[in-house]
Amino acid sequence: MFKKCVSFMLLLVFFICCVFFYLKYRQQNDISLITTDKEDILNNKVAVIKNVDIKNVQEIKVSVCADKACKLEYAVKKEEIKEQEANTISIPIYYLVADKVSNININIKLKNNKSINKKIKTVVDVKNNTSIKYYDSIPDIIVKKISKENADVIYSIVFLVCKEKEHICAFFINFDIYGNIRSFICRSKEDTPSDLGEYIYDIEMAKMKIKSNVEIELEKSILKIYKKDIDDSDIFILEIDKNTNQIIKSLNLKKILGLNYDGDWLHPNSLVYDKKDDTIILSSRNLGEGSVIKIDRDGNVIYILADPKYFLNKETKHLEKYLLKPVIDNDNENFEWSYRQHSIICLSNENIVLFDNGCFPDTEIREMYSRAVIYKINEKNMTIEQVWQYGKELGKKFYSIAHGNVLFDYNNKSVLINSPFIILSHEEKQTVSNIREVNITTNELLFDVYIKAKNLYFKGKEDYYDYVLDINKVYV
Repeated sequence: MFKKCVSFMLLLVFFICCVFFYLKYRQQNDISLITTDKEDILNNKVAVIKNVDIKNVQEIKVSVCADKACKLEYAVKKEEIKEQEANTISIPIYYLVADKVSNININIKLKNNKSINKKIKTVVDVKNNTSIKYYDSIPDIIVKKISKENADVIYSIVFLVCKEKEHICAFFINFDIYGNIRSFICRSKEDTPSDLGEYIYDIEMAKMKIKSNVEIELEKSILKIYKKDIDDSDIFILEIDKNTNQIIKSLNLKKILGLNYDGDWLHPNSLVYDKKDDTIILSSRNLGEGSVIKIDRDGNVIYILADPKYFLNKETKHLEKYLLKPVIDNDNENFEWSYRQHSIICLSNENIVLFDNGCFPDTEIREMYSRAVIYKINEKNMTIEQVWQYGKELGKKFYSIAHGNVLFDYNNKSVLINSPFIILSHEEKQTVSNIREVNITTNELLFDVYIKAKNLYFKGKEDYYDYVLDINKVYV
């Protein structure tokens, strides 16, 4: 009798184990991943889930994580839930982690308030993927400082690889606070007819689009900088109707400023529309060793932000009346002008923030350093105050001889600063991009990351270099 009981118990345990493994096997086979033809190799997967009736689905949430990577969660849009066949649905999978095992958890809430959970894993090889053009120039993302407050944030960069002055390759990369790549597109000059430097990856739309620092999209028109060819010294701000593509207004900047220079006298690198007063702000790298010029829509000059000592010559002296005057007092004793700046942003008050490259023409008077700086401008009194800066204290280790941009985060009260052309070694001619995020109230460093293509050097007589052209930040 005892033996029969033991045999029965063993048989029961065996049966239960079989049922358990069958159900687990069935559950594993209820979900699979297929690859689509999307360009982004970390966001081109679709999860196909069986035994789910699309009519009963109320909502679907997905989380993706990996070892030493942020857990990123998102709700699947209703229009993204597709019916493959009867009782089979598909949903897009985003934010896979490059070169690591990505753990995907899918929670399906049904209309009867029940839930279904599905799990699956996958690995996407990026850095050693030889099918990617210029894969050996994919940058290392080295994070030095993070803030857990940014755990639900994705940083987006456009990383350019250049030979001499030509963009040969661009990597469009989104990464989390630990430096894990969560979105990846590579384009080479052979693939793209337009200049690679004009593209960005729109995180929220999950697609590539054209973006220019000297082009602004308004409700019914587009404002853009235009010149006929690279050697033409006549530079225009055009307003173009979106529907008809006809030029509504053309402003000749040489005539507006009353100048008669030839060559690259202006070098515009940033164009901003200020909707508070329907005006245009332009950043010039070359006029007066760097100038910020504000005009109205008819081309009347409102002010020029520039060091006045570079407007003393006979060609520019007539512009002196438009130059802002610094307020020097105990609260503003550390005021400094910007030199060969980039990336202007109008804040919600009278302030502007910009990236000051700090390419000062006389190194005997002032050291070279780059910084983000916030200026307060009083147009009525034609005065300027320096409200905040970050970067001067870092000296040459944050100094970018070219390019650069800033981004203001109202949620964090912080400025994201990209100093993209820092020279590591004059002998090896190596550069690195350093991105820092700083709280403007406390000056606390919230994020610090270095980005560099590890296998890229200046080779022989051909100048190879790389830099982060553009940055963005999105809360997931």
